Amino acid sequence: MLAFMGTWPAPVVYGLVGGIFGAIGAAVGHLAAKRFPNARTIIVVLFLASSSQVTN
Repeated sequence: MLAFMGTWPAPVVYGLVGGIFGAIGAAVGHLAAKRFPNARTIIVVLFLASSSQVTN
């Protein structure tokens, strides 16, 4: 899917994937924050932590 990114420097790939997962986590956390006040922070951290597993 993202094979063209194989020639990019590793920090760029990690930054891009982390940014994408952080944005998704923020959107999901915003929706969940209506029921659970701390959900926004927890979900964003979980998505950012999982981005390193996806990048590898």
